Amino acid sequence: MCNHEDNDSTINVNESSTTTSNINKESTNMRTPLHSQHGNVKEQTVDEAIESVGFGKFQFIALFAAGFCFMADSMEVGLLAFLSIVLKHEWGLTSAQAATMTALVFVGEFIGTLSIGRLGDIYGRRPMFLAAGTIICVAGSTTALAQNFSQVCVIQFFVGVGIGGSTVPFDIFAEFSPSSRRGRYLMYINYFWGMGSISVIILAYITLGFGYSWRWFVLLNAIPSFISVVMCYIFIPESPRWLMTKNQIDESIAILRKVAKINGKNPDEYFNVDHGYSLRNDVIESSRFSDLFTPKWRKITLLLWGLWFGFGFSYNGLCLAIPRVFDSSDDGSGTFDEDESPSFNFQALAVSAAAEMIGTLISALVVDSFGRIGPQVVGLALSGVLVFFLLWFAHSSPVWLLTILALGARTFEVSASSLSWVITAEVLPTELRSTGHSTANAVCRLGAILTSYAVEGGTSLASIAIIMVFVHVFTILCVSQLPETKGRALGQHGSDAIVENDLQNDSGDTLNLPLLS
Repeated sequence: MCNHEDNDSTINVNESSTTTSNINKESTNMRTPLHSQHGNVKEQTVDEAIESVGFGKFQFIALFAAGFCFMADSMEVGLLAFLSIVLKHEWGLTSAQAATMTALVFVGEFIGTLSIGRLGDIYGRRPMFLAAGTIICVAGSTTALAQNFSQVCVIQFFVGVGIGGSTVPFDIFAEFSPSSRRGRYLMYINYFWGMGSISVIILAYITLGFGYSWRWFVLLNAIPSFISVVMCYIFIPESPRWLMTKNQIDESIAILRKVAKINGKNPDEYFNVDHGYSLRNDVIESSRFSDLFTPKWRKITLLLWGLWFGFGFSYNGLCLAIPRVFDSSDDGSGTFDEDESPSFNFQALAVSAAAEMIGTLISALVVDSFGRIGPQVVGLALSGVLVFFLLWFAHSSPVWLLTILALGARTFEVSASSLSWVITAEVLPTELRSTGHSTANAVCRLGAILTSYAVEGGTSLASIAIIMVFVHVFTILCVSQLPETKGRALGQHGSDAIVENDLQNDSGDTLNLPLLS
């Protein structure tokens, strides 16, 4: 890239930081048309244009559309924990078969996140949003018709493919969110993940708990994905940021005008093309997969992969292990009493699932005040300690203590993992966001595949506890090396941000949490 382009990029970062600072200090300006604030300014970046329309009715619609897709992802993960245990008893599956059934879902997610995420950069966010939601809905519903182990495996594989595309709805919501409060807005979507975790417990209780077939349980879990597809089809346009990477300026302005109108603002006061308004197109780089390994993005890519691998292993491992902790037919050694039907402590499971909401709330409260990195390191450290005690003492402690440990472990695990989504969406540029986010998510699925065999393949809970500690330490090391994205424009990071952080650390101007020594 030429030197003058690098200089422009630097100027844009400083301008974006100044703009964000001014918005934070003078909130009333957000309600004023941008061109009236700055005299004759008739050209903006997409960041500035999104900032001027603010967070309103349209963003809430986009939040719910993407949120229901997130909810579907959460429910499918929760469903696996119950379904594998139930089918062990109903169909006589071995531990290896149950682990394989779960692992194939994550294999599907691995393939789906690479393919759908990449296609999101090529063909747009909206069509891939619709594709991902439709696959989850159709395949999830079809699982209820499966007659044997092989059929369940094949169908659940395709459920995983659809779930793998859940990064696209998240990214499109991020790209419609104003930068001044984006961190908190992105945390809102994780409430739907929490609602999904609670909903799957409720659905398990009213179906499995009352003796109804697991088929009803599976069918009901497909409802959120259906709602997400309908909302996306009716309400969600293409991302203006993505359109700008394709140099479709007129289309971007048309969508911004619609968003402004939905938010109750006069489009002509903000985006009046008849008076010469236009969007300034930033430098468009290639969106090839290999660009993730250019000098600017290589270190961040590898650190994100490490973060997401740890996230995939620890979060999914915890979700799969908790039902084992509260299943009376599991003695904790990795063997099951095949003559005893599974009996879940739904009350304890519901309390632990409520941690999803608490963890998300904690992240939402700290993300714009304390940033992304520090709270994530703290959350991972606390979660790792609590997970160890939960699994190590799973069958030698009273239920009330295990419930508290499960609640705490899941709270801090969710708090940390929620921030993983935020920092990934913010640290990558528009032209690489879906590709980079999807590849990181694919690595997350590799962690999930491994944890499915660890938790459901006959490994004792005590052994899993030790593995979890090492995974949490590894994840903390990766997170602590990433650049802080609080208050910065989307994608204005890379190697320059890491160098800047290093210089600040050397000069003592910035206080960061220290690495584990």
